[in-house]
Amino acid sequence: LCKTPCEHPGFCCYALWCPCCASYGLRKQALHGDINRYVCCNGLCPCSGHCCESSCPGFCLCMETFWCFSLSVQTTRYMIQDELRIHTTKCDNCLIITMIVLEYLACIFHIIACITGMDEIRLAANILQLIADIMWCSVCACMQ
Repeated sequence: LCKTPCEHPGFCCYALWCPCCASYGLRKQALHGDINRYVCCNGLCPCSGHCCESSCPGFCLCMETFWCFSLSVQTTRYMIQDELRIHTTKCDNCLIITMIVLEYLACIFHIIACITGMDEIRLAANILQLIADIMWCSVCACMQ
């Protein structure tokens, strides 16, 4: 994750601005171009295999990348890591954990703002949410 922006800046920009298209293309690559091998969320969800993937796999993959974007990115990443026997680095874990912590903090601040009605806390929650969203977009772009 840390080296990706320097090694593949063009694709990172593409993944940042067209994340669903990048996710679709990468999953298709991970399936070695055989879209008929597609299973919703790579079999990680209870709905996997029950979403008519076999009759219209391209459409189902398109819907997955749009409606379940983060899960789509993660499952494709896991597919590639498993196939190439790549392990997640400590830096990867640190980035992912930081991203999750920011999301949780933003959520907690939003809840506190709802309870107290304080505008300062609501502003802090919005700032945290913005930082978390920017980090999420950056990490997803690098993860793809």
